[in-house]
Amino acid sequence: MQMKKIIAIFTFLTLPIFANNTQKTHLDIINGFDAFGNAVKNITTKYIEDVAVDKLIEKGIEGMLADLDPYAEYFTNSNNEMVIISNGRYFGFGFSYSVIHNKIVVNNVRDNSPAKDEEMKIGDIIVSADTILLDSANVEKTFADITNQEVLLKIHRIGIKDTLNIRIRKDVVDVHSVTYSDILDITINDSIPSPNNIGYIRLEQFTANSYTEFLKAFYDLQKKCMLEGLIIDLRGNGGGVLDDALKICNMFVPRGSTILTTSGRNANREYKAMLNPIDTLLPLVVLIDGGSASASEVVSGCLQDLDRATIIGNTSFGKGLVQEVFPLTQTHFLKLTTSKYYTPSGRCIQKIDHYHNNDTTSIDSAKVFYTKKGKKVYELNGITPDIFSDKDTIHSRLARIMLNNHVLYNFMTYYLNVVAKGQDDIDTIYSNFINYATNYDNARYIKTIALLDSVKKVDTNAITHKIIDNTIDSILLGYKQLLAENSNTQIAIKKFLEYDYKSRTLNYKNYLKFAILEDKTIKVALEAFLKDK
Repeated sequence: MQMKKIIAIFTFLTLPIFANNTQKTHLDIINGFDAFGNAVKNITTKYIEDVAVDKLIEKGIEGMLADLDPYAEYFTNSNNEMVIISNGRYFGFGFSYSVIHNKIVVNNVRDNSPAKDEEMKIGDIIVSADTILLDSANVEKTFADITNQEVLLKIHRIGIKDTLNIRIRKDVVDVHSVTYSDILDITINDSIPSPNNIGYIRLEQFTANSYTEFLKAFYDLQKKCMLEGLIIDLRGNGGGVLDDALKICNMFVPRGSTILTTSGRNANREYKAMLNPIDTLLPLVVLIDGGSASASEVVSGCLQDLDRATIIGNTSFGKGLVQEVFPLTQTHFLKLTTSKYYTPSGRCIQKIDHYHNNDTTSIDSAKVFYTKKGKKVYELNGITPDIFSDKDTIHSRLARIMLNNHVLYNFMTYYLNVVAKGQDDIDTIYSNFINYATNYDNARYIKTIALLDSVKKVDTNAITHKIIDNTIDSILLGYKQLLAENSNTQIAIKKFLEYDYKSRTLNYKNYLKFAILEDKTIKVALEAFLKDK
């Protein structure tokens, strides 16, 4: 039965290939299938131990993809990312996690999810799922293998002595593309009045529901006032469903406009605006950064080339490749890059030639293209903004140390579980942080201190231990002085703590409402509207 399954997969793959390749290629494929099938047959029937056929097939296909680009993927219908992209919802617990010091630490809990219902918190350490102790090596597979059954998660929560037992079951979790929209009321600075009636829509990913959500958000903004401008925030948006990206472009460009062209091995295609637009005159700003990729670059590249939007932020990721999903069986799929895409001016913004492992362009060799009105744009590594916005830079070495070694993150978990009394002010939070961060038990994961500790493990000499202990004490004393006296350190750390505190105590929509108030890039966008008047 298993061998029939293998043959079925190979036959399914072979039919369309034969239609588009030479006779020699046909023979090469047939011979390859023979070799692969015989290898599987011999391993499963003659190897000294039992070997699962499914695992052999999985490893074999993954091996085929290994030398292609990083977007080639073999997956099952349990892949949450693909389900989210296709449906805007997925079947899961509703939390995500990071691995910190080989511990499974919850880093996000979605609103209206099983995890939220069970009152899981950011910072919870998941020790086990049923009888399986979790670590970095097995956590992904363990959670993927859980289907409909209820599972017992053992949770260690800082500040609570006893282990928490949380019984939880996967359920349908909705994932919204538009996470915030409103008419902005933000002060640029004391000397510059803010423009009125500027709408804002934050679009975090492109799913099959993105166009519907975006259109509703846009109409809701129009009901609030006579819009004089719109900011579309695509920062951190890694892409997704191309069709919805095209529809959003269609809202703002004349019917018949070229939005995108793709060029592949077997076919070229031109995508045009097929529908009547919603508004071709409303001033637009699109925000991008290094996390804006794929469909986000389709939207920003299109609106830039057709002179419909000012692009503000930082250079986008540079993913100008189109993937298609091919079913192998009812539950197994293959995602392959099939073409490159080009903006209306003809630019390909692909950053890396993954197959040959090199940058496709440099600033010196970048080709020049022209927008609809004749403005120069360049075929660089991604979409280059019309106006750059300075990235938030941490001007404090100690703040970077505390951030990169998870001391700030761990502190907020401790603070909210043990110390917090309610809506605490940032000065109260910061004074608690100074004491926390300069305590050895909390600072021992900082690389310098961890390295000194490792020396003590291999050198048992008491004098050496004393020298190391004194050195660590001196380092922590220096940290305490900097935290108490250095203004750059205080500004950087207070800002992080304030944002982390709000992200954990507010729902996501209210957190975004808070975060945009001091968003430098949004203020740059507002200034751009003033200059265009």
